[in-house]
Amino acid sequence: MKKKTIATIVISSVIIMVCILGGIKLKESMQVKNVFDEMYYSEWKELNFSESKGLPNMKQIEHWDRKNADLKNSVGPVIERYKSNFLGKNESLTFGFDLSEKRLLISFAKTITSELLYRIDFSYSISEKLLKQNVVIFDETKDTYTITNPREIEKYLDKYQISKDFLKDKSNEILYNTVIKNWVESYDSSYKVTDIGEVTIEKDQLLK
Repeated sequence: MKKKTIATIVISSVIIMVCILGGIKLKESMQVKNVFDEMYYSEWKELNFSESKGLPNMKQIEHWDRKNADLKNSVGPVIERYKSNFLGKNESLTFGFDLSEKRLLISFAKTITSELLYRIDFSYSISEKLLKQNVVIFDETKDTYTITNPREIEKYLDKYQISKDFLKDKSNEILYNTVIKNWVESYDSSYKVTDIGEVTIEKDQLLK
């Protein structure tokens, strides 16, 4: 009798677990409308269930112990970094997963001088299906070293002979030919570089 009871409990537990996981996958499939959703939820599953899918499987991503990840984002988003050997000189590329706000942040930075760099940021909202692009200059010689005003940024670009067309091309290269291309080649993706799904992209005023 006891054996039957134990067996019944074990079977019931397995059925409940299957239902829970099935429910999670169904809910996720209903929410995944584009390649950025796919990235976000793959990382979420990796951090919560250690499924070893998504970014951790990309050869371009640095390895680290995700068991210690700050899932509550108490000190900021969970960060995934590109290995330097997959980028150009003085370049960096990171993914930030803001799990509390359901946002995916993609940030590319290029050092111009030891005290100056430009950054192209992409902020994706899971709920809005909106990807916002922003160009920022960081100048450590200034009291307020984050430069966001388009006119001020243009002055820096003119000084260092960086054209808007170059930034547009660089932005597209990073987003499509690096981030998305590397993702769909590494992950069993439902999308491709030429078809990233349902998403609205809002370009930086400077690059329109």
